[in-house]
Amino acid sequence: DIHGSASSTASGPSATLLSKLQSTATAVWLDSVESLSGGTVNQGRMGLADHLRGAVAQAAQAKLPGVALFVVYNLPNRDCGAGASAGKLLGSAGLDTYKHQYIDIIAQTVSSAAYKDLRVVFIVEPDSLPNMVTNAAVPACATVKSQGLYVDGVTYAVSTLGALPNVTLYLDIAQSAWLGWPSNMMEAVPLYLQVLKGAAAGAAAVRGFVTNVSNYIPLQEPYLSAADTTTLGDTFYSSNPCFDELSYVKALSAQFSAAGLPNMHFLTDTSRNGWAPIHDGKPIDRRPLRSDWCNVKDAGLGERPQASPALWSGYDAFVWVKPPGESDGPSLAGSSCDPANAQLDTMAEAPAAGAWFTAGLSSMAQNATPAL
Repeated sequence: DIHGSASSTASGPSATLLSKLQSTATAVWLDSVESLSGGTVNQGRMGLADHLRGAVAQAAQAKLPGVALFVVYNLPNRDCGAGASAGKLLGSAGLDTYKHQYIDIIAQTVSSAAYKDLRVVFIVEPDSLPNMVTNAAVPACATVKSQGLYVDGVTYAVSTLGALPNVTLYLDIAQSAWLGWPSNMMEAVPLYLQVLKGAAAGAAAVRGFVTNVSNYIPLQEPYLSAADTTTLGDTFYSSNPCFDELSYVKALSAQFSAAGLPNMHFLTDTSRNGWAPIHDGKPIDRRPLRSDWCNVKDAGLGERPQASPALWSGYDAFVWVKPPGESDGPSLAGSSCDPANAQLDTMAEAPAAGAWFTAGLSSMAQNATPAL
C-alpha cells in the first residue's frame, strides 16, 4: 500500500517521503477469524502463517533475530464504546468462536516448529479492558460487562498465547487521555490484575502493556509539567495530570509496582504522534479536543520503531501499531468518526475505517517529527 501511495503521487516531495517508509515495520492486525487463513476469504490478504514465513525469511536474509508484531483484535461485541470497528462475533456464541476458532488457531499456528526461533509479539485487544473501566454506562458496553465477554476473552487469550515459549504479550492499556486521571487509573489497575490472576501463568504470562494504540498523544509535552495547575484545569486536559505518554507510562508503572507487579514493561504506538514543537510555551498537541481521534489534521508520523529507546528505562520499544496510511473512518454526518461532520481537525474526504488513505499518509509524512 505504501508502495502504491508513493507511485500514485508520481513525483515531488510526497513521493520521496513516502518511499522512505517502505521498509518501516508496522503491526499486522488479526481482526477476524478469516484473517488467520488469508486469501479470498480475507480480501486477498496474507494470512497469519504467510506473515510468519515472511518474517522468518527476512530474519534469515538479514542474519538477525526475527521479531513479528501482531494485534489480536476480534473479541465478541468489539469496540463497544465507539462502534467504529465492530466485528462479526457476538455474545456467548461469539466468545466460544473467539476462543476455539480464533485464539486456539493462532496458538496452533505460532507453535509450529517452523517458527521456534521467531519472537512473536502480540498486542492484545486494543480498547477492550479500558472500555470496561470508563464506559459501563454505554448500553453496548454494559451488555459486554454483564456477560463478562471482554474479561473472559482477554483472560483466555493471555492464558493460551502466554504459554507459548516464542510468544511475548503486551496488554493494551489505552492512553493518557483515557485512563490518565487518578480515579480511572485506580479503577483500571485492579481490573488488569483480575485478568492476570485469572490467566494460567498469572502475571508471568505478559511482558507488560502498550499505550496510545491508533492515537495521537505525544511522547512528551516539552513545555508542560504536572505543576502547571493552570493547564491542568483547562478544558483540554480537564485536570488530567498525565500530559503525555511518558508521564502516563511512568504513572502506570508506579501503580502496578504498588500493586505487587514491579517489573512491567511498556510499548507506545508512535505511528501518528509526531507533533512539531512550536516553541510558544503551549502544548504541541494542537487538537481542539484531546479526545479527537479521527484522521487528525496536522498530526505527523512519530518516532520510528526502535527497541530500548533512551527516553525511559521502562520502555521496551516504540512501535507502529496503527499502519499510518489506514483511515480512521469517513467524516460524514452520523458517522462514529466525526458524527457532527464538523471537520474541526479531521481531514476531509477520508474513506471508510481501515481503507487506504494516501492523502492522509502524505500529510503525516510531511509533518513527521522527527522528519523523514
